[in-house]
Parts: sequence; C-alpha cells; structure tokens
Amino acid sequence: MTKRIRSMSLTIAITGVVGASSSLTGCVPSEDDASDAALSMRLVAGDPAGGQREGDGAPPQVVTRLGVVRGVRGGDHVDRFLGVPYAKPPVGDLRFKKPVPAGRWRGVLDATAERPACSQLPSTDSVKIVNEDCLHINIYRPAAPHRGRLPVLFHIHGGGFTGGTANNHDGGKIASTDGMVVVMVEYRLNAFGFLAVPELSAEAAAQGGAASSGNFGIFDQQLALRWVHDNIAAFGGDPDNVTISGQSAGGWSVCDHIVAPGSAGLFHRAIEMSGDCTAIPLAQAEAAGAAFAANRLGCGDPATRLACLRGKTAEQILDATSGQSGLVSQASFSAGSDLFSAPPKDLIAAGTFNKVPVMLGTVHEEFAFIAYLIAGASVTDQASFEAYVDQRFPDRAQAIKAVYRVDDFPSPLAAVVAVDADAAPLIPIGGCRQPPLTRLFAAHTDTFWYEFNDRTMPIQLNLATGQPALTPPEGVELAYHAGDLKYTVGFDTIAPLSAQQRALSDEIIRYWGAFAHTGNPAVRGQASWPRYKAGPNGKWVSFELPRSVTRIDQEFADDHHCEIWNAPP
Repeated sequence: MTKRIRSMSLTIAITGVVGASSSLTGCVPSEDDASDAALSMRLVAGDPAGGQREGDGAPPQVVTRLGVVRGVRGGDHVDRFLGVPYAKPPVGDLRFKKPVPAGRWRGVLDATAERPACSQLPSTDSVKIVNEDCLHINIYRPAAPHRGRLPVLFHIHGGGFTGGTANNHDGGKIASTDGMVVVMVEYRLNAFGFLAVPELSAEAAAQGGAASSGNFGIFDQQLALRWVHDNIAAFGGDPDNVTISGQSAGGWSVCDHIVAPGSAGLFHRAIEMSGDCTAIPLAQAEAAGAAFAANRLGCGDPATRLACLRGKTAEQILDATSGQSGLVSQASFSAGSDLFSAPPKDLIAAGTFNKVPVMLGTVHEEFAFIAYLIAGASVTDQASFEAYVDQRFPDRAQAIKAVYRVDDFPSPLAAVVAVDADAAPLIPIGGCRQPPLTRLFAAHTDTFWYEFNDRTMPIQLNLATGQPALTPPEGVELAYHAGDLKYTVGFDTIAPLSAQQRALSDEIIRYWGAFAHTGNPAVRGQASWPRYKAGPNGKWVSFELPRSVTRIDQEFADDHHCEIWNAPP
C-alpha cells in the first residue's frame, strides 16, 4: 500500500489558478482545451502516449479516452490510480454550476499520489482544506491479470455533506478480495456543493437548463459515474456492472441516485450504509440560501448576488459556513429540482425509481453517542434517568420508563444510549427508523437488509491529535456511526481491528463482492442472506462477533423496542 503523508497542523490551500503556489505541477492541456490551464494535473514530461508495457517492472499505465494515466503498484498486489480528474475545476464562472467534464491532456498523467480533497472546515477526520480544484477519483484494481471485465464498486464518502474525503478510505482490500475495480469519488461539499438561491436557478434557466440550483455535489457524483461508464473498461472494469455504495452522506447520495432519472443506467446495484432518503423542497433551499448569502457573506442584493458570490475567495465562503449546520450551511439537497421531481421517499413508495437490487442497513447505536453527551453527568440512577426521559420524550415517557430500567444496563448512561439508539430522535438513521425504509424498497425491488452489531469496534481517533475522538463512558458499548467503515473501505482515523474483527471484515467484504458480482449477497459457508420480505419473519443479517448471523424482523423489533417507537404518541 502506498504510504500516506498528511499535514496535521496546516491549512491546505490550493487555489486552482496557474502559477499559484502548490505541490502540484502545471498542466499541459490539449489544443482544444487550452482554456483548462487551471487543471492542476501532474504530467510526466517526455513520455510517449501509451508509455511502457506492464509486467516489465514498469508502473501500471492505461489509456483512457482523455489520455494516458500512470498509477502505482502496491505490495498488496493492487494497482492504484489516484487523483484522476473527471471534471474541470469548478472555479470562476463555473463555481455554483453543474460540473463540466474534464478535457483531454497530453503526455502521461501521474496518478501515483493522492490530491487534496474539497474545501471543508476541520473535523475529527480532516484538517481545514481550502481547495476548489478537487473533482477527481481514486481507482483501485487487482494487479494480477484476469479474464474478462471486472465488476465495479463506486464508493461515495460520508461527512454530512460538509466534510470527508475519499482519501480517508482505500479500496485495495475489496479490489483484491472480491476481484473488482473500486472507484472512490471526491465531490463538492457545504456551500460549494449545495448552495441554492433564486438567482442561480434563473441563471441556469437562461442558459438552457432547468430553473434549479443546488445539488451540485450530487451532480458531481453523477458526472463521475458517467466518467466511469466511458473510461473504466481501460482499467479492466465492466461499465455494465457498476455497484454504487456510500455511508452516511454517501448513503444519502446513493438514495438520490436511485431516484434520479439522470443516474439511470449508470449503476446496476446499490449499497446504502447508514443513510436516509429525505430532502427539502427547492423553494425552501433557495430561501435559506439567499439568507445565508446575505447574512454570512454580505451578498444580499439580488441584482448583484451572483457576482458577489463568485467574487468571494474560497476561504471566505468556507469560513461563512462555520457554526452553521444542515440547511443553513447549505449541506442539504432539494426535491422538486432537476435532480429529482419529488421527495425521494414518495418516489420510492410510488415505484418511480431506478429499480436495481438494494442492500441497506445501519449500525446498532448510530448517533446515540450524542445522547450521553447531552445527558452528561446528570443521569446517575433510575430517578435521574426518568427525569431525562420526561424532558426528552414527554409524549412517550411512561412507556419508555416501563421498559428501559437502569438496573437492566451496565450503567445509567448505557440506558440513555439504548433509548436514543432505538428512537433515533436527532437524525433519522438506524433503530426503529430503519425498517420502514427497508420495506419501501422491498415492495418494488430485491432488497437485502443488515444491521452492524459489533459493539466492541475500535474507537475513532482525532486526525490532528491522534487522541480518541470518542470515549464512551464506562459500561457503554457502541456500534457507532461510521465505525463500520473500518471493516469495508477502511477509515484512516479508526484504530486497527482485532484478529476476530478482521475475520468479520472478511465476511462482510465477501458479501459485498457477491452482491456486486450477481445482485445477490449469498456466500457459501457464511450466514444465509435471502431477499427481505416484509413481516415478522422477514430475514436480515446481523454483522456480529464471532460470525454473522441470519435473524428475523421480529428479533430486530424486540431488540429496539419498536412497539414503543412505532406506536402513535
């Protein structure tokens, strides 16, 4: 595996302007793409088109429709092609617009090192990054020769649409274990990826498009899928067998593509990890975007708003999102737009979506760690637990207190976590929120449901400090949101797995491989995983130690006390 070097303390600033100070060299665009000089691509001077043949000690090299790409072969027998551009840098007049396909290049593109991710504020898994020239993909394939084209896994990172990067993950293990080509995509985040204002919608209409704005980050992913369709065969991948996967915001994105007409035919199966399918109306997004532009960036005059927004530096826009979240920071996507015409769940319920096999699931505790942060030291016994429940869930307090007893848990805070894990009150992911979404899909397409239940998963570390970012109180075990990534696509900021957890990881990756190859996750010698059928005996798979187990719907409902959370208040 290639060694990764990241700054732990410095802001990464890539302006996307030729001549700017950067670790990247200049670009040699083709004659018909001379205007693309802002593309920060690394080209190897003097190499003939086509380069050297593989197998003679030379690095792996492929010829795409856009030019020759050189990668690096790792000791794990995986070829990596890192930072391959799929779109022009969305800077200048291209800021706050749909992405434009990348142009051709001359020479050989050096794709042996990761490129900076998209602009984002610092978080537990990223330093502050100021960079608009970020629309690229990382590609992984088995180094060994193979017959025929390999299935493709296209993975979308999470991060709440405000952060995250493909560089935190690695597709090498899946590529080598399952015999697949893995693609990981960078896409615009926060305001850069999701700002909607009426003036942007009007501009799009005047230029021949729909009167719509926002959703740029999702359109980035869609364009990357088109790049895969056009070019992945050069890497040994099958453009007619593409599985999209994503976790958290990536899982939400997967649902977007499932219902987006523009994504039809670009993928053939879908894996949604800890995601949902909600969206806000376009008019609401535009109103919030206009307020954000006026109040946070001083772009309040509709007549000059677009020039004002495009005249701001990337850092000014990024800093304006500080302290904001969700809709206010424009980390939301909108329905009734040119991405999809109605709320995604309505489209799924009506059967109006891209009907591909779907695998979906969540982790046992998801965001329940927020509960013990809220409760803090105030919950120490049954009485204080009941006071917490009265305040947090007044409509269901009596039913909760009758079922959740502090004496039944290792600690009072463990009881608090159990309540929030089952109810998912803050973010509609996991617990009793999950079965209804599973049943929506299962009514129309082959659907396979799982829950991740290794509650001893390793802790996440803060990238900048190397210290634990999440330290559960004594007696609290968590299968927490994003922890399952370590078992599939890897996650740089999560501590290593134990030997038993690595065996579970191998199981899950084999399930993924079977699903990507055939649309069915059945693996000989592992727990049976049939198609989900709604009802008390509907089957799903629990990823747990020491091995995965097939369970039924009623077991899930009993474990999460869904009789409380699904009942009218």
